[in-house]
Amino acid sequence: MSATVGTGVPGEAERFECGLRADFDLGTPLDGYVAAQVERTPGAVALSDSRERLTYEEMWDRASSVAAELLARGVECGDVVGVCMERSVDLPITLLGIVRAGAAYCPLGPDQPAARLRHIFDRCQPAAVISSPAHLPLLEEAGVATDVLDEPGLLQRGIAGPPPRSHFAPDNPAYVIFTSGSTGQPKGVLVPHRGVVNRLCWMQQEFQLGEDDTVLQKTPFGFDVSVWELFWPLLSGARLHLAEPEGHLDPHYIAECVRAERVTTIHFVPSMLALFISDPLAARCGSLRRIICSGEVLPAPLMRKAATTLAPAPIFNLYGPTEASIDVTCWRCHPEEDRDSVPIGRPIANVDCFVVDPNGDRMGIGKCGELCIGGVQVALGYVGQPEATAERFAHFDFTSGPVYRTGDLVRWNDHGFLEYLGRADRQVKLNGLRIEPGEIEALIEAVPGVLQAAVVLRADLGSAERLVAYAAVRNERPSEQEIRDALRDALPIGMVPSFVVRLDTLPLTANGKLDMESLPRPV
Repeated sequence: MSATVGTGVPGEAERFECGLRADFDLGTPLDGYVAAQVERTPGAVALSDSRERLTYEEMWDRASSVAAELLARGVECGDVVGVCMERSVDLPITLLGIVRAGAAYCPLGPDQPAARLRHIFDRCQPAAVISSPAHLPLLEEAGVATDVLDEPGLLQRGIAGPPPRSHFAPDNPAYVIFTSGSTGQPKGVLVPHRGVVNRLCWMQQEFQLGEDDTVLQKTPFGFDVSVWELFWPLLSGARLHLAEPEGHLDPHYIAECVRAERVTTIHFVPSMLALFISDPLAARCGSLRRIICSGEVLPAPLMRKAATTLAPAPIFNLYGPTEASIDVTCWRCHPEEDRDSVPIGRPIANVDCFVVDPNGDRMGIGKCGELCIGGVQVALGYVGQPEATAERFAHFDFTSGPVYRTGDLVRWNDHGFLEYLGRADRQVKLNGLRIEPGEIEALIEAVPGVLQAAVVLRADLGSAERLVAYAAVRNERPSEQEIRDALRDALPIGMVPSFVVRLDTLPLTANGKLDMESLPRPV
């Protein structure tokens, strides 16, 4: 069933724009919801990994130790605390302890280059950093000059009673996550409690996670999908099982983990979903009750194949940027429908979605425009970047608060569902990672001898999409390997192009723009 053309009359789309108004308690902080669940089921298993299992009460005591230590060291409400840790049961405990102290956590992924960690540190200026001992040399190389707390020492202490809590308001930040930036440096998105609480309350209302559910946490915590993986189970009484640190990259390991731990709820970016269902063990993951996809376009053929392989578990396609508290639309997939594409759905509770033209005027049904997001989940902006915040977080006459301009092109279909059509700019997504080619290009052009650079995502290099960098160079130096080495020193591995191609000049069209079609296919 292809999308209909529609009439294009702006007023006809208004009845689809606003999500259901739900009376969630947004005045309670994220950790307050977890505390309520601890009271209900103190002896139930809350966390597990390959080494240990902890009850809700044990988890809460350890998180309270983290909070008490942070407060004793002078961490205040609204401060940022950096976290440099691998995935284990200690990770959610640490994050919970930070928000319990009234601070916001900021992932300092141990897989990040020291130069990138230094930029993140300089931008958000954390009041403290919690790190595993193994990653202290990386922090030292990054020049992190602040109070670094020893994670094992924090987590093994228990305290009697709750720690004192700093003043709380719904607009207090809960976390800061850095995304790719077009200017050559990542941007830190400041997400308030009200946004993430609304997102998690909607998810619980929609999917009804229970005490007999197990959620697999496998998304690196520098991506915002990890937020619901980490916290949703803990406010609903379910068990959170944490995959091995590199387990999210191995589809066979994931299948084994689902079977061994009786996982009921799991998230995939579509590219990993394709790898997962190609493993013979995936068809035997009968414990799954819900599969949630986001982070990339979900192709209709993949959706249908996954629905057949993983039946009867339903598949849900979610969409949302980091700047709007994880996800803002949802669509339950219907594999029996003959669709050319999978919709991204309708706005979730207390979220508004507007499709506008370049002037900010709303578009009618069937008309392509930029998706702008309003409502309680809109982030507070970018840390230390007021100009970027003003550019992306706009005010329209028809909204009561700021809206986030996503740069994504969408349209309403006749049934009131949003269909994703692409990007209005050059941003791409690879394996769920949002990438601004301009950030990589700026780093390449900073290499001595490079005149100009272009980075593109190519789909003609095998079964998977690949990033390819093209560099116009003066002479024999720098070599392709030298350019790749420079990028590895500054970027997470997922952003380093698979190929670097040296050219004398970049091909241009007649009007002087980069001629994408003439860029040679790498060997």
